[in-house]
Amino acid sequence: MKTLHFSIIVLAFIILILSNWAQVEGRIVTQTVMQLYKESDMILVGNVTSVEIDSSGIHTFYHVKVEQYLKSQQQNDTITVVGSGPNGGNGPPDPKFMVGDRVRLYLYKEDGMYMISMYSTNANPKCYAHELLGLGPRELIPRGEHAPNYSERNCGPPFQFSSYPHTTFLPSTIQFQSGIQASSIACNEGLQLIIKNENNLPACVKQDTAQKLVEREWGILANSVTKQTSNTSSALKLYLSTNSTIILSGQPIGITISVNNTLSSPINVTAQDNWSYEKVSTGPCARVGYGISVLDGYYIADNITQGKFLRMFPIGLLCPVIGEHAKVYEFQPQSSQVKEVKCNEIQDTVCNPQTYQMGHNYGFNGYLEYDKIQPFRSGIYTIVGADEWGHIAIQHFVVTNSTTG
Repeated sequence: MKTLHFSIIVLAFIILILSNWAQVEGRIVTQTVMQLYKESDMILVGNVTSVEIDSSGIHTFYHVKVEQYLKSQQQNDTITVVGSGPNGGNGPPDPKFMVGDRVRLYLYKEDGMYMISMYSTNANPKCYAHELLGLGPRELIPRGEHAPNYSERNCGPPFQFSSYPHTTFLPSTIQFQSGIQASSIACNEGLQLIIKNENNLPACVKQDTAQKLVEREWGILANSVTKQTSNTSSALKLYLSTNSTIILSGQPIGITISVNNTLSSPINVTAQDNWSYEKVSTGPCARVGYGISVLDGYYIADNITQGKFLRMFPIGLLCPVIGEHAKVYEFQPQSSQVKEVKCNEIQDTVCNPQTYQMGHNYGFNGYLEYDKIQPFRSGIYTIVGADEWGHIAIQHFVVTNSTTG
């Protein structure tokens, strides 16, 4: 009987060990970014600069140049971390890295050394460090690419096997404490970012909750999310604003968009036709230099292409065949006023001699559906502004039936 009892204890112990070692290939325990954050003593992204195996073959020492710390920030931008060597097979298996590898490291401290967790991985070179750490996208375009291709990037937490943006981010408080601006906080799918009026702290809440909080003036939706092109020498800036962030059902919404020269001297700017977001219109006719669109629902720059596009302008039946024919604009100092100084060489086409605004003030009572104006229904709407130089700006507004704050 004692032998049977002892056998049961041994069997239970073996099962416990195996359950803790469920990280063998194909059976690794899935952890959320929050679980990894809590269980790790240090988290970072960096590049392996050298690798050494000790004389016993039990440990491998990795020297890492740090790109970004998430937890346990250090003053040094280099760190030595420890993994198992060829003779160190007593503990859970940890990943092996080579010189030149970009790595995402989850570390735990043991005997004064930072040990590599089994959840550490090689890091996709096309992902930004804050994405790999669960902090969300700070840039719209992957590193070294001209357009997003999220399906092949997998910048999210390790072993979740879900492509960005369908992934999990750390809570907004941790993102904010890590140095990310409140307006750039990434929320998990189905949640919306709102900024508390009292202290400008971010919060990720459900859409209906966000609408109620805005109506009660507890906070505001994270607006004016602006993306600039990688051409940092451009002096142009896209401005987008509304006359109100909350309107009553049946009231019009006013939208102002302009492309401005930020310098104190005139500049000549070549027309580029480099639209980062194509579904915008200047008016009923051809899109010229800039445009807007209104989407039904709450969207940010990363998912505006998924939004339901509302038709704001009637179909132009008497539009000219050629819309924009300017090749070079002269932008006036600190202004959206432009003159056409060089135009396409088309017969009977001359540059407009008049100065005009690269922008417009719009007013909409609703949107067009089957050529009839439908008033905005109660809910949240997204306004997208874009220009041909690759800039995007986003605003949001709420339509409510309530007349009380």
